[in-house]
Amino acid sequence: MKKAWTRFKKALRQQGFLWAGLTAFFLLAWLLTGTGCTFASTTGLPCPGCGLTRALAAALHGDLALAFRLHPLFWLAPLILAAVLVLLAVAPDKLSSPRLNALWIGLAILFMVVYLIRMALLFPDQEPMIWNEQAVLPRLFRFLAGLWHSG
Repeated sequence: MKKAWTRFKKALRQQGFLWAGLTAFFLLAWLLTGTGCTFASTTGLPCPGCGLTRALAAALHGDLALAFRLHPLFWLAPLILAAVLVLLAVAPDKLSSPRLNALWIGLAILFMVVYLIRMALLFPDQEPMIWNEQAVLPRLFRFLAGLWHSG
């Protein structure tokens, strides 16, 4: 555990500015668009993870039906996080083994399949798969359309 803490402190010293910059970027995106999701705040479209945080909160409050409705893979998120944290602490070199890479790819495919199904069934007007009018690209398109029609 001491080794893991030492590695963490070293990484924080080396990458502190990167993490501070990313944090500032995400906070700014949230303040400007009303969502902390960079994908949704840029494109207006929900991302494959949209609803995960709300689903986890619903599950922690005992409302599993709501949790599954918000994101059917909510239960995977804490398992993945726990596995990554354990691997980082115990065997960080194992995070990119061929076997584990196949698992990551499989999980990514699973999330994308569930995303496409959710988009087909729920988008654009059922939470959490809603259209974000305040996102950067929809705002830009409205601005350009206004210039086009006024000129």
